[in-house]
Amino acid sequence: MNPMRILGSYDKLLPNTDADAECIYNVGVALARRGHDYEILIPNNPKRATPDAGELNAYYMTEGPIRVRGIPSFHPNVGLQMVKHARLLAQDSRASEVDFVHVRNFTALVAALAAGRKVLWDHYRPWGDQVPPMQPLLRAALTHPNCIGAVIQSRYAYDAFCRIGIPAERMEPLYNGYDPRRMEPVLSKREARLALELPQDRTIAVYSGRMTPKKGLGIVMKAAKRCPEVLFLLVGSEGQGPIEREAAAIDNIQVAPWQDFKGMTRYLYAADMLVIPPASGPLTQRGNTIIPLKLYVYLGAGRALLAPDVPDNRELLVDGENSVLVTPDDLEKTVETIQRLHRDEAFRTHLEDGALETAKSLTYDARVDVMERFLEPRLAAHHQTGRWTARRWLAESGRWLVTAMKHRQFVVPVVDSMRDAPARTPAAASHDAAGSRHPETSEPPRVVPFPGTSGSPVSDSQR
Repeated sequence: MNPMRILGSYDKLLPNTDADAECIYNVGVALARRGHDYEILIPNNPKRATPDAGELNAYYMTEGPIRVRGIPSFHPNVGLQMVKHARLLAQDSRASEVDFVHVRNFTALVAALAAGRKVLWDHYRPWGDQVPPMQPLLRAALTHPNCIGAVIQSRYAYDAFCRIGIPAERMEPLYNGYDPRRMEPVLSKREARLALELPQDRTIAVYSGRMTPKKGLGIVMKAAKRCPEVLFLLVGSEGQGPIEREAAAIDNIQVAPWQDFKGMTRYLYAADMLVIPPASGPLTQRGNTIIPLKLYVYLGAGRALLAPDVPDNRELLVDGENSVLVTPDDLEKTVETIQRLHRDEAFRTHLEDGALETAKSLTYDARVDVMERFLEPRLAAHHQTGRWTARRWLAESGRWLVTAMKHRQFVVPVVDSMRDAPARTPAAASHDAAGSRHPETSEPPRVVPFPGTSGSPVSDSQR
């Protein structure tokens, strides 16, 4: 498609290790690599110069001609900063010139729509289920004429929005992803273990991420006590918290500090199995983890994967093919699965092959490819209606006045010379030049599927 002009938004200081920062920045870079003009607005840092694209690309280990601009939206209170940033984004002069504004937060979506901006919402939470009083607001925003659509980061959340009456054609279920270039150099288990000074002759299970009880690590440590033949590496410690203190008393658990991305990948490559704690809490109790970002990197590492059998994981994981899914909070099943992976090397190899095959369609570049196909007809249909502006109204009124005085009549014939043509964006112009129709809605939703089914920095896996 023809290059789009996009204004992205992120309302926290960059760089940081949050998953939402990782997602919005990588998608922006991937869009820029495809030839789109992508600029992201971030809060100015009061203690140092606002980072430029070169600094952020180095931090996130990305490559692409993204542009970064700071705006004075910083506030000591994060919530007030979010509101201030949304207001300044909506008022930014470039927001009226681009094809659309790309936002993640609902506050920014509402502010931009209220200011008459065209907006794409890129989100993961099923807010209508998690906070039911928001349902009328969500319906109003996502059916607003200036909302060109929403990309929803799981089928789980997409179905939740459909349930509250958001038209399916206004949304695209579209997973996050990972950048394979950040996984290089690819290491064998032997090479990774040599680099980390880990034993070559022992089965190793690796978890990488935050060391907090809410991540479900309790069941992993209980399982470790029952599987002394397996060495468990917990990677991502930021101090001496309750997890670190409990782990210190278990002989076959080692704790490693928080890693930059390159350091973290060495631990993933050193593993015989990668573990997403088989606990129900992150999805069903807290609701803040829906298809964890680490899942994409775990698959890209090509190692056997143990994960909880919950609805969001089942969108990408197939038990016995690219992972082993365990009933959440079932310690006996968890122990049994770890022991099987310890004993059965052929089964581990089978899962490794399945993980790598799945990962092929889960890159940020693949995500952007689907975004383009979703957006192209929607942008063309949207821009067909034009947009009223005071400047055009004044110009047309002036020509009307001249014509009315000339012909001495209040109602004058409408001719093309009296009209200012509505501004055409590159995306719409390309669509017209190709002789395409302007559909009222997009094509049916698409998902980057698991093959064969229907359906520094920051570590992606440290979420």
